[in-house]
Amino acid sequence: MISVKFEKQGSVLKQREKLLKDISRRAVYIGIADDDPENRRRDGTIKNSELGRIHENGAPAANIPARPVLKPGVARQMGFVKTKLKEALTLALDGKESKYIRTLETLGLKVAQGVKEYMSTADLTPLKGMRKSERKLLKRTPEEERAKLKARIIATRQPLIDTGALRNAIDSYVIKE
Repeated sequence: MISVKFEKQGSVLKQREKLLKDISRRAVYIGIADDDPENRRRDGTIKNSELGRIHENGAPAANIPARPVLKPGVARQMGFVKTKLKEALTLALDGKESKYIRTLETLGLKVAQGVKEYMSTADLTPLKGMRKSERKLLKRTPEEERAKLKARIIATRQPLIDTGALRNAIDSYVIKE
């Protein structure tokens, strides 16, 4: 009878060991995957993932300043990240595989949402140029009001948020490596 108890405990230990190995091979990524359908832009030019890399690091040759949002957006949430990772590890140790995977997925979704919110509110280097429609509007505006209107247009434009395609492309991915 004692040997049966040891066998059950041994199988439970093997299951938990398997889950610990599994959790050590999983990674939660936040960003824009190259093969994600959201990565394509309507105008067919540059992909969102490429645009994201350019803005995250800047492109001095093209006179584009760095406007990082991923790294600082994730960094702002490290307390939450640590709490959720601890929760996921506890669930894995308790043998609750589906719950720990769901916890990692929730972690990723919340952090991706936090990056999107950061992108919308961060004090980023302002845009220099104006859209074609804005330039047309300025041409139709009386000369004495143009400077004021131009300043108002520039002040209200948040960098990286033009159509929302780049922001919407940011997602989370739980991957087993």
